[in-house]
Amino acid sequence: MNRKERAHPKKKAPLVFYVIAGMIPILFFVCLEVGLRVADYGRDYRLFHEPRGGVPGMLYLNPARSYKYFGQLEGAVFFHGIGFAKEKSPSTYRVFVLGGSSAQGFPYAQNASFPSHLRRRLQHSYPERDIEVVNLAASAINSYTLLDILPEVLEQAPDALLIYAGHNEYYGALGPASSRSFGTHRYFVKTLLALKEYRLFQALEHTVARLSPSRGDAANLMEDMIGESAIATGTDIYQAGIDQFEGNLKDILSTIESSGVPVLVGTLSSNLRGHAPFKSKERNTQGLTAKQCHDKANRLVARGQVTAAKEYYVAAKELDGLRFRAPERINEIIRAVTADYQVPLVDIDSLFNAVSPYQIVGDNLMCDHLHPNMEGYYLMGRAYHERMLALGMLPVSEEPQTDQTDEELLAAMPFTKLDSLQAKLTLVNLLGNYPYVPKGAPNPLLETITIEDYVDKIGAVRNVDSARVLVAGHHWESGDTAAFVREIRVLASYFPSKEQPYLRALSYLEHQGYLQEAYPYLLGVLETQPVNASRLKMQAKGHVYGADFARAAVILRQAIEKRNQDIDLHRDLGYAYLMLGQHAEAETEYSRVIALDPGDLEARHQRGVARFELKDYEGTIEDFNEVIAKQEGQVSLPYFIRGYAFYGAGDEAAACLDWKQAAQYGHQDAHKLGMQFCN
Repeated sequence: MNRKERAHPKKKAPLVFYVIAGMIPILFFVCLEVGLRVADYGRDYRLFHEPRGGVPGMLYLNPARSYKYFGQLEGAVFFHGIGFAKEKSPSTYRVFVLGGSSAQGFPYAQNASFPSHLRRRLQHSYPERDIEVVNLAASAINSYTLLDILPEVLEQAPDALLIYAGHNEYYGALGPASSRSFGTHRYFVKTLLALKEYRLFQALEHTVARLSPSRGDAANLMEDMIGESAIATGTDIYQAGIDQFEGNLKDILSTIESSGVPVLVGTLSSNLRGHAPFKSKERNTQGLTAKQCHDKANRLVARGQVTAAKEYYVAAKELDGLRFRAPERINEIIRAVTADYQVPLVDIDSLFNAVSPYQIVGDNLMCDHLHPNMEGYYLMGRAYHERMLALGMLPVSEEPQTDQTDEELLAAMPFTKLDSLQAKLTLVNLLGNYPYVPKGAPNPLLETITIEDYVDKIGAVRNVDSARVLVAGHHWESGDTAAFVREIRVLASYFPSKEQPYLRALSYLEHQGYLQEAYPYLLGVLETQPVNASRLKMQAKGHVYGADFARAAVILRQAIEKRNQDIDLHRDLGYAYLMLGQHAEAETEYSRVIALDPGDLEARHQRGVARFELKDYEGTIEDFNEVIAKQEGQVSLPYFIRGYAFYGAGDEAAACLDWKQAAQYGHQDAHKLGMQFCN
């Protein structure tokens, strides 16, 4: 160091310099993340949202959440239209159901799922309560998804949680043998799921996806999810699935325990007797493959050696290299972990075996390898209900009504031939493709599809709600009112989460000229539904169609007490008041509509009419100024009414200009007024 340097040593940069330098890249990524969100890039993965077209005041399961777990996916695994009240009322009893496709109700429509059976039981037992059994289950998800959605579920103040899950630990999204696997380290996978919430990470994912080779076409989700097609017992990948489920289940129950929410967990059942193993390579200690074990079990059953037969059926499942049916170890974990956390068990597997021939589950309760059939789902719903009742988990503020018999519940089940056909087509796609048949082989079950009537012709329509509207209309045209009522009952069973399918049916009937005649049947269906805002809303529409505006107004006021933010309710009540000549009340309701939607020109028009009848000419002019400024096309009526308001306010010149404009647009009475008053 020279003398000059010794005299003037270098100054060390202040600490703030290093802090700022370190913050720059962080701020860069923060700004980039904010920019992507402002630009609406990527997906909003919130579990619940308020979609456009949803019922006001309701939260809905967000189908886009599917992509957080599956990445590239054709469609979504979460059902559309799964909703519940955004604000939980004191009268609400709320249950969330978590699980995979068996909890979701595959291959059937929602009304056949065990959560729906439970909901109908509770609605019958507690008619004064708002019963919500919210089915959050989905195909091909496993314990990773359940753990990930749980915090958002608990935020919605559930009164109970029901879990039926564990079959998808290997091939479900993020499972160790799945085509969507990200390894076997739980903490890495959970970190990855947390990062997926950021749009910047989503951009990185999309870039990688574009550069990656296509997965190819799969006939169904089951085929698409298979990554590792043969998993031998005791291998690393086998153990990874076991460890993953045990660790995630412990985290799930620990989180629920901290929340204080009651929870029930079900043991898993699958088709032992009626389903031959998919993969048969591994051998047991006797040297038998999965197929040989299954064949031996069949022979033992034929000889009446049922206990030994069951052991070999279980062995066949345990040796099946395609691990779609959960290994016995999963049920052992469910029993052990629930015992550790003092969580009550619903022993579905024991129940199914107990009611099956030879006490071995087969095709009597299963429609494929592990999904229950209609009877199986009904039994599951009853089992969860009985356990909840025995444990005191159900409402205690009032005495429940006498339970319906199984026959009564099944007879009232909102399920029709259209639903059966849709389920059959789903099963044809599943059972006629890999892994049920060799990969690439033609579907041998397609020839079982026959077209014998109108339902068969339209049953393949992907939007089942649209198909149901057409089927209901066909039944009415054919004079089959009983079949018509059955379809309408299904549409009404969607209340309060889904109203649009029912409203589309009304529009269709009105367009075809059938509505007046059909409405007594529609009202009859509504009388069988639980009392909620949706039912009241549709009943009121019926009374409006029947010109019973006084009754409609009474019902609409009741509906508004339950759902004050529903713009349609205020609009319909305003119309009923107009027809009753209660113009002040009509003005109030239309003002509420406008407060909720300032751009609603129809409400401004009708409020203007009400104000005119009240001789509030300035208010009438104000409303029709807005209507005329924003209306499209050459519409004469607003000019005609505003002209009257100007005339009432003493502005004859302005009145004449409006009547002249209305006459130019074809209004005959405006032409006469112009001739009389505007010479």
